[in-house]
Amino acid sequence: MIGSIPNPKKSFQIDKSVDDINSALENLHLYSKTYRLNKANPLLKLYTFEATETLSLGVFIDATFAKVSDSITEVTIEVRRKIGSFDKSWEVSKANNHITNISDLLSTSLTNDPTEKKAEFEAKEALYQSREIERKQKNADEKANHPLTYYSKRVFGYLIVGLIFYGIMRFILMIVR
Repeated sequence: MIGSIPNPKKSFQIDKSVDDINSALENLHLYSKTYRLNKANPLLKLYTFEATETLSLGVFIDATFAKVSDSITEVTIEVRRKIGSFDKSWEVSKANNHITNISDLLSTSLTNDPTEKKAEFEAKEALYQSREIERKQKNADEKANHPLTYYSKRVFGYLIVGLIFYGIMRFILMIVR
């Protein structure tokens, strides 16, 4: 791409062992909903996180680390686009924000005990699954006991969506003319 800017990258050293960094990166997703672990390769010491952004498909964040000495580890964080490359200055600013956020989350993950966060994460996941089961059961009960109400809600919803879509298309056609 013409005028593309290289992927933002930052390297820094942490006074922790390689094993500590490895476990901290594995548990990083527990501390943020924004960053999801996409790929992990502990053998190559490469972790790839993904984040979605408004008006774009999002970014991949590669975190790698290497042993400098017994207690010092060098961490490198690189942000790359899912599709295309960085070509605007505000995109690079967002990428630098991702680097800062991942660095902060890494320090949080290093200083906190992951067992509490794992338990909290699993409890939230169990609550979400139980609510999803309750919602499905409620829909099934409504469909079985009150089919007229169930189907009228569906028809009304489709009608509203169709009217909104029709209105948007009319507006676009009016602008084009």
